[in-house]
Amino acid sequence: NMEDNYPEWMFKADLSLFKGAEVCSPCMRDERKNWMDLLNVCEIIKRNATIGNRSGGHIHVGAQIFDGIPDYLIRFIKLWSVYENVIFRFAYGEYLSGRMSIREYASPCSLTLWDNYEIMSSMGKIDLDDILNLVTSTKRSQAVNFKNVRDIANLSDHNTVEFRCPNGTMNAIVWQNNVNFFVKLLKCSKSIQYDDDILMRRRSINKDIYSDLKMYDEIFLEQALELADMVFSNNIDKVYFLHQYLKQFDISNDCKKKVRSL
Repeated sequence: NMEDNYPEWMFKADLSLFKGAEVCSPCMRDERKNWMDLLNVCEIIKRNATIGNRSGGHIHVGAQIFDGIPDYLIRFIKLWSVYENVIFRFAYGEYLSGRMSIREYASPCSLTLWDNYEIMSSMGKIDLDDILNLVTSTKRSQAVNFKNVRDIANLSDHNTVEFRCPNGTMNAIVWQNNVNFFVKLLKCSKSIQYDDDILMRRRSINKDIYSDLKMYDEIFLEQALELADMVFSNNIDKVYFLHQYLKQFDISNDCKKKVRSL
């Protein structure tokens, strides 16, 4: 029984679904117990429900990950803008394309965020309030949502960056891959692996694809390898990322054997 064994997990109504509900986890840390709880909850849901063709798999990460430094937020916005096409295909999980409602509830935002990046870059002195006003003025229903960001220095309830582009899934490994990737994508903005020269070159190469969601279904292998090298510091993470990006893995019914520690 889910309510008895996992009382912190909640079922909520979701008006974007014609039928069904949203399942919400409690705030989770990178601990084996949390990953096992996720696996077990997925198994319970699998026995009682299916993933609809409009289902999303939203992930919230605390905005304190930016350490209160505006430059890190600006870097992340640039990083997302340049690699959004790769991120979308990866976030489709075991599916080859986005859910049917993705344009409505998690629209691509590379062009919008790049415009924001250029505005912020043109500022003489970087003022955090101005930056937050700019990023929180964007749509809630875009692929990465900043509407909840109030502070980038301190942990507080509901102060999160929300990733809305992942498809819904009941595969615990896909969930773990997604969480691992999005957290490390945010951390990349303050890492020595972040490379501005590579980003500017890639933006120039790919500038014509960011308004075409169909292109996001395509494989951009060189770009995906480039992003993996920038985001991940170990090969195991790169392999899991690339397997999900390329869709070259089998979804096992025995997920328990595959749950790994990050």
